[in-house]
Amino acid sequence: MRRLYKLQKLTEFLKTLTIEGTEAKLYPILTTAQSDATSKLAHLDGQQFLIARPECNDNGDSDQHSEIVSTAFFLLEKNLGQLATPEKEQSQYDRLLDVAMSLIEIIDAAMTDSRCGLLSGLTTESVNIMPEASLFGGWLGYSIEINFV
Repeated sequence: MRRLYKLQKLTEFLKTLTIEGTEAKLYPILTTAQSDATSKLAHLDGQQFLIARPECNDNGDSDQHSEIVSTAFFLLEKNLGQLATPEKEQSQYDRLLDVAMSLIEIIDAAMTDSRCGLLSGLTTESVNIMPEASLFGGWLGYSIEINFV
């Protein structure tokens, strides 16, 4: 599959992607840079779902010429600051991890569903899920980096 076609298909899929948060449906906030994300989150509350616009990278093997298309997702809640206790913070991470699991299931299903033309033909090369703290001006949660080939 050609590089820009992969990028186009993934971008179209991400624009329409929604997931069930623990409190409400989460709609994606597409972003390009950390300052852009911080600005978009500045006046929001509750759970938020950010997506870094995808990018293409050559895997370095000119014989194969199969490009990697990658993106990052962020599932976030506002840090509780002075109200935080270890139990409350753990509860935030637990809720967001449940949402992260739902996100991965949605992506896996879209890649195997022949009716979803946007991700068909792509496979995941790697998935990295990491807990994060103090992101984007005081948000915590999980970042999920996915590389598609």
